[in-house]
Amino acid sequence: MKELAKLYSDNQIVGENHINGLLYGAELCGDFSAESEGRPAKMIYNNIILATHGSISYVIGRQEFKAESPAIRVIPSGSGLNSVSYSGGFRGCIVKVCDELMMDIIRNNNPFPLESIYRLYDNKHSNVNITRDECDTLLADMRNMIAAMGKKRHHFLHELNYAHLYILTSDIADMIWKRFGDGNPGHTIETSRSGVIFQQFLALLRENIDRQHSVTFYAGELCISKQYLSAVVKEKTKTTTGKIIAKARAEKALQMLRETELSIKEIADRLSFPDQSTFGKFFKKHFGESPLGYRSKITKKMRMGL
Repeated sequence: MKELAKLYSDNQIVGENHINGLLYGAELCGDFSAESEGRPAKMIYNNIILATHGSISYVIGRQEFKAESPAIRVIPSGSGLNSVSYSGGFRGCIVKVCDELMMDIIRNNNPFPLESIYRLYDNKHSNVNITRDECDTLLADMRNMIAAMGKKRHHFLHELNYAHLYILTSDIADMIWKRFGDGNPGHTIETSRSGVIFQQFLALLRENIDRQHSVTFYAGELCISKQYLSAVVKEKTKTTTGKIIAKARAEKALQMLRETELSIKEIADRLSFPDQSTFGKFFKKHFGESPLGYRSKITKKMRMGL
């Protein structure tokens, strides 16, 4: 078994396309097995995996997941992958999405019920078996998206691919809602008090994440107690307020490393870390590599035109 460097093997790739640091897509075929030696391999991107034939199994922490086709699986960014194995008859697709785009789907008032999105975003709830017709729909979505990534001369390349990502996640959310939803999804209009508070929290997070990282600050801005904010966030996301804030801070760091020419120290200062070393440890905890290593990798891809 090979050492685990990434979620799949180059030998499995039938076709692939990229957009610098934002999106990656590939059609895969064949077997592959690997496991991490020592510490788990941290996933930098959110991985959406469609199994059209065969199976894939993987271990995160101490929990094993297995997908027998037809199936859709999501391995969120930050997950620590211990091992992965594809069966010999495996065929399918993978789309890798950066946190910036995935979070944009959640928070920019797009028509997705939060319960569906966080069922995708949480390893404990991300395992969804689908019908063959649903599999064919998602396969078409992913193939169209992979093809769209290759249209480098398109004047609206990012908008084009955002639209394809929107279609893909809409179809997945619909499949999840059919299995776990109750009635019709509320779409962008949140009428419950907890729903309104959660949307206001996400808006505040987007505006203040550079400087404010405490639950106390956001609760104060919303004129509610820390305990009530934590209860609302837990209800909507199945995780803690602190983890949501940390994820948003990590996402902002990725964006600044990718899109600005600020030094690592300057980014650490902008995000209110006490020093560059603390920022480096925070970044490595979330993404499994140093800020400099991530920036070097992105720079190399840009020079290669990927």
